Amino acid sequence: TFCSCCVFLCVCKILYTHLESCNTPDLRTHHTLNIHKLKTQKERDRQGPDPRYSNAPPPSLDVYQFIWDRTRMIRKDFILQNYIGTGGRCNAIATRCHERIARWHAMCEHQLSHLEDFVTMQSQQNIQELGQTMKTLNQYYDDAMGRSVLEVAEGDVEVDDDAASSSLKKENYIHGCQSNVVLGASPVDYNGSPMKNDDGVNRNRLVGNENNNHVSCGTAEPEMRGLYILLTMNNDGGMEVLKYVGKLCEQRPEIFRSKPVQLALRIFQAKKEHNYARFFSIMKSPSTPYLFACIMFKHVEQMRKIAFRIMSRTIGYRNRRKDTGEYIHINDSYPLSDLVELLCFEDLDEARAACRHYNITTKEEVPASGGDAVDIIYWRASDFRESKDPKKGTTLPLKPRKMVRIIETKLNGATRLAVCRGEVSG
Repeated sequence: TFCSCCVFLCVCKILYTHLESCNTPDLRTHHTLNIHKLKTQKERDRQGPDPRYSNAPPPSLDVYQFIWDRTRMIRKDFILQNYIGTGGRCNAIATRCHERIARWHAMCEHQLSHLEDFVTMQSQQNIQELGQTMKTLNQYYDDAMGRSVLEVAEGDVEVDDDAASSSLKKENYIHGCQSNVVLGASPVDYNGSPMKNDDGVNRNRLVGNENNNHVSCGTAEPEMRGLYILLTMNNDGGMEVLKYVGKLCEQRPEIFRSKPVQLALRIFQAKKEHNYARFFSIMKSPSTPYLFACIMFKHVEQMRKIAFRIMSRTIGYRNRRKDTGEYIHINDSYPLSDLVELLCFEDLDEARAACRHYNITTKEEVPASGGDAVDIIYWRASDFRESKDPKKGTTLPLKPRKMVRIIETKLNGATRLAVCRGEVSG
């Protein structure tokens, strides 16, 4: 016997296979998929108090799962309709749609990091979906005919600037992401704050036909290439990144030299060299885009661990007394507040917890000049080691807290809808 869900999935699979083989128009077109994606993000982003949740905003994890399920099906629809780049179909609409899906997953990787259920059960799936979306985008960007920036009107008619019908010209083609009048009460964000849908200030969002005359038709290849580099930094010990950028340098030098790709390579180099100071300096730099910082957040735990190991061995020095031969520690004190800034901790409490986790000695001392007691780290009096489970003996991870002070401030009030549109992409 099969449950109703299994029967339903089997029926859907058979139906989609039949539609694909018959080449019928019953599948959702790329225009419909794009509009559905935009509407899904727009309506969820407007979500305010909901009577189903005691007139409170829905839980963030519920909203995430709602959109995750729909974006996954949108990607499946594109694949079903043979949008695979070289050897299949490809256009700017499919590219923009996947770029917005990629931004959503990259954003959620940090925005939901304070939820234990997301970290333990959803984060891995989120990264997998982001990786699959990025691979599809790479196929679009590498299309042999360069169709990832080809604007197509309804019915898969390619745009022709010399055509007699002005309705197919680029200057009259309207992107699916538009600003419309909202009936009823003004929309609010998930946390109840007013939306910034049409304040006349933001010019970077892909609304209307402002971007149609641009050579990229509203797509963002350099940004996505950079995010892919950050996403794959750990693959094969970094060899995947080296092969990827080598091919990019040879075949697409203008993309290789772009700011997003070069920034991603600097981050990759800092991580590869265990240069924790440069890594965190880049992360908190105002010039680092929000989504880049969200992906860098995946590597924060590892880079902090490297920093504690190196600093415990290198900061300060020991000297031997001539009379007794005893080793004494000299100049190994380090203010905990400096560590907060160096490794981008949220506050002193998180830094203290990290010191305890790695067996680093801290003491409260009153400065010689007077005033309140401050926390001081003594590196040479510490023996670096990771905390272990007392029963299993396995090494315990130290997951970083959500970095509101460093990462979320890069939003400058922008909503999740604005992030997916590319407003904070630099």
